[in-house]
Amino acid sequence: MRIKTKNQMKKYILFLIVLFGVLTTQAQTTNCECIIHDAKKVKADSIYTFSNGKSIAICGYREGNPNIFSEFYLNRCDIDSSLGFWDALRDCKVTLENDTLFIREFKLMANGANREILVNIYTIEKFYFKQGELQRYLIINPELKMFNQENINLVIKKYESTKGEMSEDKIDLAYELFYATISGSKKASEFFKQFDKKFFFPSGAYLEEWQDIQEMLRLWNEYNSVK
Repeated sequence: MRIKTKNQMKKYILFLIVLFGVLTTQAQTTNCECIIHDAKKVKADSIYTFSNGKSIAICGYREGNPNIFSEFYLNRCDIDSSLGFWDALRDCKVTLENDTLFIREFKLMANGANREILVNIYTIEKFYFKQGELQRYLIINPELKMFNQENINLVIKKYESTKGEMSEDKIDLAYELFYATISGSKKASEFFKQFDKKFFFPSGAYLEEWQDIQEMLRLWNEYNSVK
């Protein structure tokens, strides 16, 4: 099934959570606040407290599940410091596990059995304390299964034979090119760079998806350049 809308993506995320039983204990609610734009503060939605007594607050929108957030802020409570903002285009599972705060971000990727577009965890960001200092780092999901050479060849052939104006099947091809690129194909990488020149992008949902796919590749390249 092609997930066409953000609402469908949210429903699928919730389905995955129920299917694989990844619910965790809900965070506590206290009086800690989050710093948002123009230094304004809002009351925390939930608080994640570590074994050393220090806490991180989250302020944002729950997506029908106590652990799924979109458009949210994180704030460190003990020193009243902002840890960042995740915008409305990002859906994340936020949990405290083994004294580590995990932010797992969901993305659409073409890694179904026949290169179907599915929802997967793409990045995992971790927050934890070590000797009293907050540590933070982000990784690409190490469990992502890459394309084999057969799938890469099919994507290359599909790109070379595809013509016409921007449409849903073209944006699906962009997801496939992205996945072939991170699977190690230099040819797919070349075609990915040419994609928005071959297919015109009007403003709107397709352009937003394309920009999101580009950001995914930028993050992949950045992550792998410092490994």
